[in-house]
Amino acid sequence: MLKISEFMDKDHVYLNILLTHFLEECKKTESLLKVRKLFEKFKRNLLTHMELEDEVLFPRLSACLGFEVDCPLTRRARNDHAKILKLTDLIEKALEKQDAKKVFSVGDNLKHAIEAHHDREKEIHYPVSDKFIKKVEWLIFLRNFEMKRKY
Repeated sequence: MLKISEFMDKDHVYLNILLTHFLEECKKTESLLKVRKLFEKFKRNLLTHMELEDEVLFPRLSACLGFEVDCPLTRRARNDHAKILKLTDLIEKALEKQDAKKVFSVGDNLKHAIEAHHDREKEIHYPVSDKFIKKVEWLIFLRNFEMKRKY
């Protein structure tokens, strides 16, 4: 059984692999329509990851720190999520328009945004979650999470 921090770190690695693979395949193809499924897989997994954070980890972190609503740490993370979703949406639109140049430039920005977000989370969010979320709760969250995840 992985600790929360280990699980979430591994999930970030998986998301990075999916995004990198998508961008590499974009470079190899003449039609961006052929790589659309790779992007959809990345996006589906990204949204599931964010849902786990937004609906489980962040509220618990805020509560553990004595905040009724988002504490500044979780508010910052949610702002990161909003930025990441905007970049994801821009890639989706660029795919529809077959604009490879835009896919690559936005894709690089998205990779950097996700990495910066993860760096912040692994310093505070995940270790605090390890301390305050009980193992039984985590197992329930994970089971629900894995049922949504489609590899």
